[in-house]
Amino acid sequence: MTAIYSSGVWVVFTILRTFTKNIMFRIHLDQMPSCARLKDLCMDISRARHEKELLLEEKLFRELIQIYRSSEALVHMTAKSDEQLRAEEEEELEQISIKTE
Repeated sequence: MTAIYSSGVWVVFTILRTFTKNIMFRIHLDQMPSCARLKDLCMDISRARHEKELLLEEKLFRELIQIYRSSEALVHMTAKSDEQLRAEEEEELEQISIKTE
């Protein structure tokens, strides 16, 4: 009986561990509000490589790595711009006015 209980506990623990594995590393990346600046930086790195601007590519790549290493820089780079926030507010107001009509 003890063996069955131990096996059941082990299976449940393994399933839970599989679902929560590395979650602390994924949460901050999954919940970024706006990745536009990071995408632009990656595109700039790609363009620099394509145009054989290797020193520029290295400089941009180092900047990208520094951003990912610093939580504060990552939050700053992925924050929504004022224009995006205004656009979202206007959209919400439009939806509210449509619902009230």
